[in-house]
Amino acid sequence: MKSDYQYELFSRYLKGQTSPAEEASLMVYFRDHGNTDELQDLVVTALSDLPENEMEESKSAQAALGRVKANLSHLLGREKKMVRIHRLRRWLPYVAAIILAFTAGIWFLIESGGKKGEHPLTAEAILPGGNKATLTWADGRTVDLSETQSGIIVGEGITYIDGSDVLRVDEGKSASQFGSSGSELLTLSTPRGGTYQVVLPDGSKVWLNASTTLKYPSRFTGSERVVELTGEAYFSVAQIREKASQRKVPFRVVSAGQTVEVLGTEFNITAYPDDDETRTTLINGSVQIVNMVSEIANELKPGDQSITRNEQTDIVQVDPSLAIAWKSGDIVLTNVPLQTIMRQISRWYDVDVKYAAQPDPTEFFGTVSRMRELSAVLQAMESTGNIRFCLENNTIIVNPKN
Repeated sequence: MKSDYQYELFSRYLKGQTSPAEEASLMVYFRDHGNTDELQDLVVTALSDLPENEMEESKSAQAALGRVKANLSHLLGREKKMVRIHRLRRWLPYVAAIILAFTAGIWFLIESGGKKGEHPLTAEAILPGGNKATLTWADGRTVDLSETQSGIIVGEGITYIDGSDVLRVDEGKSASQFGSSGSELLTLSTPRGGTYQVVLPDGSKVWLNASTTLKYPSRFTGSERVVELTGEAYFSVAQIREKASQRKVPFRVVSAGQTVEVLGTEFNITAYPDDDETRTTLINGSVQIVNMVSEIANELKPGDQSITRNEQTDIVQVDPSLAIAWKSGDIVLTNVPLQTIMRQISRWYDVDVKYAAQPDPTEFFGTVSRMRELSAVLQAMESTGNIRFCLENNTIIVNPKN
């Protein structure tokens, strides 16, 4: 990210003119590079060029001050080089607030590392999820897949990504000897706290998020390829053609309230039973979304996201990287409702969530790594939102911050 681009983004941020995706990209950049001094310098430069009346009216700055009022002394107590800031004392609260608004959600993770014993959340260590899945055949027999492997390949038989055999626990036979005579339905399921990958018989790849089920045939036959999804998954669909006619064979994903038809593309579907909507985000290529209730079809372009609720399907423009952040090991906080974030945490860390009271609307910023212990993630959220968490018997209690 070039400095002139950073400056331009920050200038628009202070005027409240940046999009959620632009704000998120700035926060991710500074999280990944740890450039707090660069961030300070950039904020001061932007403030220097901003008329005072605009600074006073800046919604972003005022919101930042409100979010971090109680934490300013902590930030200002750090031994940082703030030479230029001393010449801008009248803007010092704004500088501190904006810096903390960008970094508070990840500051604990970067600099303090989540020290034990400093917070009641650390009393109960809950580790992030990992490679966990169960493969089920049509006759009901199952195999708990290896947690040391990241996925399976379905071809003439079933093997792990590294080529080793998936064993049938009932008879100890290699899965490569199973179902070779024809096509049958297979079900790959991840539990809460699990993720897994599958390479389908046509070469298409699917990454399953936690608490997700994918049903697919051991062989694709006929004029189309159909799979069923409950939960969330990222698809990279292979383009194949019929041998005789050279017609492209469509690939269909059936999920809650919709059918997605593609020919060869990459997209993400979120269709959990406890969500009141199904979201499909197109990364590249093209897909057609058919609402099962209204039977209305919509075609998506890269960067489009469809939101299906009952008979209604809306199309919005999004930053695709935010929709698939889970695949890279991140939880996006920016402009995501608290309840949505907590459902994601519940699935990934295999915990329950209870609300002690109706939470006030709270605004989060940035992303946090879901590869950290749960306590570190919750503490990062506490730093940026008006909430406080407690952990009791594998249950997160959400309380308003007094």
